[in-house]
Amino acid sequence: MLFSDGFSICTDTDVKNDAGRCDRMRDAMQRLTDLCNRAAIIIYTQDARGLTYVGMTAQDNISLTTQKLEETVGTRTDELRDRQQGLSFLANETGGRATFNSNNLNLGLEKMLEDTKGFYLIGYQPDSETFDAKTRRFNKLFVKIKQPDLNVRYRSGFFGVADANIRRAEAKNETPLQQILKPLTSPFTASEINLKLNALFGKDDKNNSFIDSFLHIDAKDLKFTDAPDKSKQATFDVLAISYGENGAIVDQVGKNFSITVKAENYQKILNEGLVYNFVFPIKKPGAYQMRVAIRDAANAKVGSASQFIEVPDLKKEGLTRSGIVLENLTEAQWKAENSSQISGKRQTNLMMDTSLRRFKRGTILHYSAEIYNAKLDQSRNPQMNTQIRIFRDGKLILDGKPNPFKSEGQNNAGKQNFAGAIALGNEMKPGDYILQIVVIDNLAKSKRKPATQWVQFELTN
Repeated sequence: MLFSDGFSICTDTDVKNDAGRCDRMRDAMQRLTDLCNRAAIIIYTQDARGLTYVGMTAQDNISLTTQKLEETVGTRTDELRDRQQGLSFLANETGGRATFNSNNLNLGLEKMLEDTKGFYLIGYQPDSETFDAKTRRFNKLFVKIKQPDLNVRYRSGFFGVADANIRRAEAKNETPLQQILKPLTSPFTASEINLKLNALFGKDDKNNSFIDSFLHIDAKDLKFTDAPDKSKQATFDVLAISYGENGAIVDQVGKNFSITVKAENYQKILNEGLVYNFVFPIKKPGAYQMRVAIRDAANAKVGSASQFIEVPDLKKEGLTRSGIVLENLTEAQWKAENSSQISGKRQTNLMMDTSLRRFKRGTILHYSAEIYNAKLDQSRNPQMNTQIRIFRDGKLILDGKPNPFKSEGQNNAGKQNFAGAIALGNEMKPGDYILQIVVIDNLAKSKRKPATQWVQFELTN
């Protein structure tokens, strides 16, 4: 659903002064609607200006001649029509509806929702001649109905080019920088390389805020080449950009990676993927959108991911918590961790677990976070309670009891470490869950006591 004050595709002035602009605009709009039709996207548009009056108003010079008054009204009418032209084109060419000249901004939404109540989807198989590689013609579609009481809306047509050929042609005409920037500056993601992003808020010992991001990369989507020593190599570019509340770029991090995997570890990398970790320093509190894209240098495939994150004001706000770090342990690992007979290093991958947030039933989910700005008593100790909750499909399935927070052995009063664990029982159904951590500061004022943080995770067999 697109709310806009409209845009013109081609005006009479363009036809006279710059016919090339008309051709470029028409071609661009045709390509856009072709992409929408290929992706089964219907666009509904509405003129956000509402009911627009084009006649004379009190601020106009009414002493003009009748001819000048008519010209003024005519110019405004043409301008209104031209700006609505683009909105009408997007809707008509994708099978949607355009709503104009209404102050009821819900009207367009009502029309869109009405279409979802019931419809018939008709398709057909084009002839092979449609996809002749020597031509790139647009194939128009026409649907006729015999019953007079029926209305039909349909997609305007399609270009006789396969999706893969379109992507190859676009990549051929773009530089590597343009390819990786495209999904970072577009509302649409790139999915040729599967990515999963988990960005966490935190602060350092100097009270400086940062965003710690964990990016999981599906290694099966990368192209590995053979090295002389039988190892496997892959090279890719990573570009991460943070956007502020006004949509402006705040910061960016870019790097080129060349990874070498030993032959005996190659299959494990393909099965588990790999994680890229990067940190953004944050100068001001507020809402941010993190966008990350990677481009494989060998096959020019691109993937992207994004996440919104809120950075609190540590100077003004009370009790605050960091993002939640997750780790998956087997029952044996958990028992060893909590016994006096711990031997060796824990065999888990915290970065992999935090980025994927995918855990198996019958294991232990270990979580940890940091608590900031807790009030201290006369002994310089916090007085807090912590509580965990688990939700599935919006329903509370675990409501843990509040437990006193233990701060023994922590010497940084401004940053308290908090950790715990949950047994993921075999009776839990596979699917998506929400883990919520609630921290209550018993020394703070009532309205500033609680601080909550949540994280989504997936449970598998």
